[in-house]
Amino acid sequence: MRIHSDDMFVHFLPSTQIEATSMKGMFLNIVLGGLLGRFYSIRLFWLFVPLVAAEIIYYRVIYDLSAAGCLRRGLVLIVAAEFAFLLGALFRPFNETTRRSRGRSA
Repeated sequence: MRIHSDDMFVHFLPSTQIEATSMKGMFLNIVLGGLLGRFYSIRLFWLFVPLVAAEIIYYRVIYDLSAAGCLRRGLVLIVAAEFAFLLGALFRPFNETTRRSRGRSA
């Protein structure tokens, strides 16, 4: 918990602010994962590595998150992005012709 001092009073940063920030990071990863899954291929999934690294550095510097907490949060962010990618891939439209039917109907 980070301590801020104003004049003679000490105020603690509420945990709801930390939770709100982590939910924004999770939402960003889920939206990006869903969009990549829907419109692009798995080859662009490497984009999550620097994004998650930047989020982890942010949590480490601003909220003094421990190394174990950083690892847990990073894994959760990557797994959430993977699930969103798979969900986005389910929303891809099917092609009317497959490779087998193209060869037969020509």
